[in-house]
Amino acid sequence: MRKKLIGMMMACVLLIGSVMPVSATEVRVDGQSVDVQVEHDNKSSFCINIPESIYLDDSTGYYFTASLMNITSSERVCVYANEKTISMHNEAGDPGTLYLYGADNGAVANFETGQMQSNTPMYSSFDAVSAGHYTGTATFVIRLESKN
Repeated sequence: MRKKLIGMMMACVLLIGSVMPVSATEVRVDGQSVDVQVEHDNKSSFCINIPESIYLDDSTGYYFTASLMNITSSERVCVYANEKTISMHNEAGDPGTLYLYGADNGAVANFETGQMQSNTPMYSSFDAVSAGHYTGTATFVIRLESKN
């Protein structure tokens, strides 16, 4: 009996403690208007254009573009190369290595709010012995990050 009484008392204490006070405006007169604050969070959205092929022989670097950039001023969109070194081969099968680098934070491109072109270019350097047209595959990862 004593355990049941203690259990009931604890349930009542938990129930009373979980009540949240709500401030509400009461309308008591027909036709009376009331102003209330409404809120909504619009999530950040972006669309980065990653082409099927990137030609990296330009010393000015490669700039990524976006078709949508709707982020807050405390955020940035970062494009990372999954691997910083990429194995490549020419038409004769000779190997080469491409190195990708870009911004100080390790990303190959960064976008700030409203930017439709990355504010930093992706640079590359290439190491191979044989001449020829080299190809390889790079994988990019895109992240929405806080600037803080």
